[in-house]
Amino acid sequence: MYKRARNPHITDFLCSIDTHRQHGTPVFRGQCRHTRREEPRIPHPDKRESRISKHLPLCCPLDWFNPEYFNNMDIRFWMLYVNAPIALPLPEHCSSLDPPPDWKNMPEDEFMEKYGKEV
Repeated sequence: MYKRARNPHITDFLCSIDTHRQHGTPVFRGQCRHTRREEPRIPHPDKRESRISKHLPLCCPLDWFNPEYFNNMDIRFWMLYVNAPIALPLPEHCSSLDPPPDWKNMPEDEFMEKYGKEV
């Protein structure tokens, strides 16, 4: 689903996880291969948002937001994210989950030191 406030990098990453799951490939440790098959998500051809997509999350990683969208928000909204974590490294470090990337299970302080500042 198209979400204008969401960072395209996050959307691409979530789509790659969906693709793995739909093909029965475990993405995370402990995920079973024989679980039910999920229905594919079909993007709206006109990139229309559902009513629920227009509600912004109040508790999520900072990089969930499209930087341009976030930077145009009110300063009161920014204050909600002063201590927000970073969820993913830059796209070039997320291109493949096979083999599992080093950042996947990295402690937050190590992740921030290695990838967070770039994001």
